Parts: sequence; structure tokens; C-alpha cells
Amino acid sequence: MPAPAPLHALKLAASKNAVAKAQAALAKLDAGSEEVADILELAVLRGSDAVAAVILAAGARPRAVAPLLTAALRTDAAHLVPLLLSARPDGADVDAIGATGGWTPLFWAAKRGDCGAIGALLSAGARVNARERMGGTPLMVAVQHSHLEAAEALLAAGADVEVSDSAGWSAMLWAAQAGDAAMIQRLLQAGAQTASPGGSALMVAVENGRVDVVSTLLAAPNVEVADPASGANAENTNDVPAAEFEAARKACEDGKAVKGPSAPSSLHPTRLGPGVEIDLDARDAQGWSAVAVAAGAGHTKLLSMLLAAGASANARIAHSGRTPLMAAAQGGHAAAIDILIRHTEESAWVGESGANGEAAPVNGGKGGSTMPSVLGGVRALVDATDAQGVTALM
Repeated sequence: MPAPAPLHALKLAASKNAVAKAQAALAKLDAGSEEVADILELAVLRGSDAVAAVILAAGARPRAVAPLLTAALRTDAAHLVPLLLSARPDGADVDAIGATGGWTPLFWAAKRGDCGAIGALLSAGARVNARERMGGTPLMVAVQHSHLEAAEALLAAGADVEVSDSAGWSAMLWAAQAGDAAMIQRLLQAGAQTASPGGSALMVAVENGRVDVVSTLLAAPNVEVADPASGANAENTNDVPAAEFEAARKACEDGKAVKGPSAPSSLHPTRLGPGVEIDLDARDAQGWSAVAVAAGAGHTKLLSMLLAAGASANARIAHSGRTPLMAAAQGGHAAAIDILIRHTEESAWVGESGANGEAAPVNGGKGGSTMPSVLGGVRALVDATDAQGVTALM
């Protein structure tokens, strides 16, 4: 049986995003009918956002709202999100998982960094700590795409900064991978740890040569962090003070992350350090320390920063037993070799005066160390052997 003329006209209008023709057709139809709901779905899925808005305004009600929310967010039609949410049937699931990676609509809003959509979805009951198939969360997605304001809105709604995905990576590690120092600073303020089961943010930053990120991480112990008793990172119920969430949402839409004293109090009740601990000698999956990675890459700025912060100059690479000096020598990085030797010399000055009783203290008696102890420290560094008995000079 041929489709009724007005319904057919509406379908054609939806396929071409023709607003005037859609309005004319709707004037002759029951907008709440199943047939119009089908065409609404067609309009959203085809990216005919203008016609979809007209159909929704006429009173159409989507049968399954989550797929349409996802489609709107993927087709640059995020402005439809509030309309779809307002028209959704009672009890409609806004967290229905889509076919792509098990993402809910909130994941797509986080990927876009769309604060309006994030706010609308959370207000409609979307779970801020929803997990996709690989264990990731909306916060991780916002972090991966460096959407600081979107991350702020998610944190205000109770996003968990400590949860890890199936690879063991937390939002902090993803921020280090993205090279986003500002994001790392915000996560530190929210109480995020610098390491997770998948590794260390410091290692990730060093491996990517990010001086700014390493500098931010090295300052982690002095960051003002959220008080765990505030419940900012507790199991999410989206039950946060409306004024605090609204402040984060508004700042997100204005393109400004909430920082400092103006940040929501549930996130930032200003407990001054010691903040988050950081393991300077943590190893990656291959057993390399951050110093070894920096030395092996010849990254002298990072190497100097790590040593000045207290990282070990002689932290051996697991299994091979190689030292950072060996890694620098193998890469032909003379400047890195010089930094490691000079650091060892300077460290050796610190000790007891006249330690061996074999020589007068050097440097006019200042520093309290003797020349034999200094030379001994350097010799130990240079003569160290790996698991095959090889030294840095071989």
C-alpha cells in the first residue's frame, strides 16, 4: 500500500534536510505517531539535524533515545541532545551501549568536548563512570583529546580519577601520553596518582620527551589535592551539589576550566601537600627507568631534571643489568655521559669529612668528602658491568 502523501513528503524532507517541506508535511500528520518517530530516526541518522529539530518541536517522541543521541553527537548535531532528552519516553535508557566500542552517548560528548551535551546527559542520569568494552571511561576520553573543560565538568560530577582500563592505564597516564601538562595538573589537584597498574605517567612523559609534563609531575608532591573525605572520587551517583556542577558546566561552555579558589569545593577543598607521591625510579614494561630512557635518548634536559629531583643515576635496566651510562654510551650521547659523571662527582662530595683518612678534604675542606671517595664513585659508575660483563667503555 502506497505511503500517505504527507508521510511520504516528510520522509523526503528528512532525506534532504528540507525544513519548509517538513513543516508543511507535519501540519497534516500526528507528530506523536509511530510513523513520524521512524522518520525522526531517519533524519537524525542521516544528519538532517534541522528537520529532526522541527519534528521534535512538533511533539515527536523517539522510541530509543540512546542511538539517536549517539548519532547526533557523531554527526555534528549535538544541539539535538537536549531536544532528544526532553522528548524521550519515560524510563528511556540514556546509557544504552552503542555498537562502536561499547560507548554510551556520554563518551561521544566527552570526545567532542561538548560541555552542553555533557551537562544535559549527566542531568538526565547518564553514568559519569560508565565503562566501555576496553574499560575506559568518559573522563579518559576527554583526557585523550585534551578537552580540559570537559574533564572539569566530568570531575565535578564525580568522575573517578583512579580507575584503570584493560591495559592498566588511568586518566593520568593518558594525559601524559597526550603531553597535556595542564590536564595533569588538574588531575593531580583531584587527587590522581601518578602511576597505575599499566605503568608510570613519568615514564610515559619521558619516553615522549615532554619536558613540560615531566616538570609538572616532578612538582606533584607540592600540589594542593582534593581531600579524599570530600567524596570527589567515590562511587558515582551523579549526586553532587547543583551549584558546584553548574559552575563547572558553565565554565566548560565558556571554554574556561575552573581553577584555584573558584573550583568546586567538592573537587578542591585545598589541602596543601604533601600531595601525590611519585616514584622517580619506576620501571617500564622493559625494565627501563626514566633516567635510563632519558640517557639512552640523549635527552639532556630531562636527564638533568630527573637527577636533580633525586632519581638514581645508576638504576639498572631489569634483566640486562645495563646502567643509564651504558645506554648513553651505546647511543653515542656524549653530553648525557658527561651529565651522569658530573652528577656522580657532585653527589660524592656529600659525606663524612676525611672519610678514608687517606687524603685531605678537597675544595678547601668544604663539602666533607675526599678525593678518593669522589674518584671511587666515578670509577664504580664507569666500571659497572651488565649481565654479560660488559662495561660502558666496551
